[in-house]
Amino acid sequence: MIFIDQLNIFSFLEVIKSRYKKVYVLSKLDNSSLILINLLKILKVKVVEETFFYGDLRSFKSESLFIHTRKSSVKLSFEYSNFILDNMSIINNTNSVIDNNIFKSYISKILMDEFEYFLRRIDYILNEYPNSNYQLIIKSPKLIGKNFLRKNSKIKLKFTGNNLHLLIKETFKFRTKILISLIRNLFISKRKLNYKTNLSIATDQIKTDCPERHFPHWLNSSTFKNQVIINNLNYKIGLSKEFIRKNNISILPTVQLECDLSV
Repeated sequence: MIFIDQLNIFSFLEVIKSRYKKVYVLSKLDNSSLILINLLKILKVKVVEETFFYGDLRSFKSESLFIHTRKSSVKLSFEYSNFILDNMSIINNTNSVIDNNIFKSYISKILMDEFEYFLRRIDYILNEYPNSNYQLIIKSPKLIGKNFLRKNSKIKLKFTGNNLHLLIKETFKFRTKILISLIRNLFISKRKLNYKTNLSIATDQIKTDCPERHFPHWLNSSTFKNQVIINNLNYKIGLSKEFIRKNNISILPTVQLECDLSV
């Protein structure tokens, strides 16, 4: 049996190459798919649109399939975050267990949504079509290594390219960020390297007079210096520009970690 996540030009070509005469589509078919559906019919390939509400499905153990998939996603996201940390030299240079756990939790939270995307489709097929040979044609992951997904899947996975326009756009943005970072490194003073700098992730508004809040309740105006703060959720910043400059504080709006995750 062959399943496809979405019917597009990439999955269409894979179906033709596979020579299957019946294909199951896991996503809702829309008007943009009509041409491809008609082409498949001409080639005598039957298209079956799977219709279901994931929250109603139960696993073989009578557990909600949604809960089962969520548990698996959490487990694999933590496992893969360990792999990422092992391949990041900047983290390997620290002996702090707390630092490692903070980064592991932060990375796994980012990864979990994508893991859940793939596992929902895999678990649905395994649950609804037991005792069969499967192949799932699905778009390539953006954050997770393909081999890692294959290793942790009971279904044969065939990855297709992502949207070409989106791929070009994201590549351009990434290369532009690299260029900007190189330029900034040429002009930004290196005096910060002479300090012991603390790296933290904002979980609330960034102020020095909020002892009842989560962040940074352990600091006050006299010790709140030499900080690099990741503020990717855009919490309110209650610090003046003069205070930030004087106390050697860097507040980053977002952080993108890039490393080779293909293995």
